[in-house]
Amino acid sequence: MNPIICTDRAGNHTTFYLDDKRPIIRVYSQDPAAPEQDCFEAIFEITGKNAKSIGMYAHEAHYREKGIPEAVLEYVKTDWGMEVFSSSNLDSLKSDVHKPRNRAADRVWRRLVNSDKAAYNNMTDQYQLL
Repeated sequence: MNPIICTDRAGNHTTFYLDDKRPIIRVYSQDPAAPEQDCFEAIFEITGKNAKSIGMYAHEAHYREKGIPEAVLEYVKTDWGMEVFSSSNLDSLKSDVHKPRNRAADRVWRRLVNSDKAAYNNMTDQYQLL
């Protein structure tokens, strides 16, 4: 597993351990990994050079508010060499595995937009990591 340093909103850094099983990434608080249910999980839909974030789940409270989503999205962009997008809530852009983008995901993406690390396209209702 790869160490990944995450930064929370207060600027505190925490090292987690990333297990890359493309298109699923699991982040653990320790290496070797805790049981699978004790992780942060991110799921992507891959199409060509695009990775669409279709689900992120903090299965335990100690993974919340640590900056893990932002670090995982950046990891996918740099290590997978992909353009990273959010899912869209427009019916015309939903896929078979689509889950609606929820408010928590919108908060993550808005933080990225506010720090000039992402952009929002209102025509597609999608965010893109810059």
